[in-house]
Amino acid sequence: MDKKQYSGLTDLEVEERTNSGLVNYNDMPKTKTVGKIIRDNFFNYFNFLNLALGIAVFLSGYLNGDIFNALKNCLFMGVIIVNSIISTVEELISKKITDSLSVINESKAFVMRNGKEQEISIYDLVKDDIVIYKPGNQIATDSIIESGTIEVNESYITGESDSICKKKDDKLLSGSFVVSGTAICRVENVGKDNYISKISSAAKYDKPVNSVILTSFEKLFVDITDEDWDYIMKNNLYSVFCCTQEVVKYMLPKMSGQIIN
Repeated sequence: MDKKQYSGLTDLEVEERTNSGLVNYNDMPKTKTVGKIIRDNFFNYFNFLNLALGIAVFLSGYLNGDIFNALKNCLFMGVIIVNSIISTVEELISKKITDSLSVINESKAFVMRNGKEQEISIYDLVKDDIVIYKPGNQIATDSIIESGTIEVNESYITGESDSICKKKDDKLLSGSFVVSGTAICRVENVGKDNYISKISSAAKYDKPVNSVILTSFEKLFVDITDEDWDYIMKNNLYSVFCCTQEVVKYMLPKMSGQIIN
């Protein structure tokens, strides 16, 4: 394998590709932080409303001197807490798995430019760059082998545990590792067009919570107008008050009776 026959791109060609956006910029999306995952699962409208209901139920029993029943009636809070813990653990596990897709760390690549071998950042690679891969190197971009034969490990991206032999004109997927051999390759895809970027984008972006219950609570507390609130109170509280007021007139003389709602 003779490197001399591969002069690579010139500085002018590199500049033209960079200005055209054909550079291997970092396009890896971010996952939620651990703090945000915990905050989203524990501190939301649904949990706050259930906490308020739990406090109200407990105080009602406590003030009536029946602490045991008050605690028993608050057992539903345990379900809420367990549900939040399970959701948090699931998201943390998912975060760990999807973060493992970010196998391309800030590292260097060996390229041929202006007829000389140079060491540059993988984020300075441009389309059609000539890259030299050796054992232990990460494949930074989707590339085509121009010369040489290598064995690569694609387990991080395809799940295939066995090393795969790659020869001239074969495609190398970004995110794989060189196990043995040396090859001179031409960069085919950069940035978001790389294989590793595509699968990472599909799995890692911060997805909004798609919950009918949470969406309903958000609309209740955020989007409700004064007129809507007055209508709700009139139908759900004022009507009960008026009904009770009329019934009490007949209950007081007899000093007996029950109101069942």
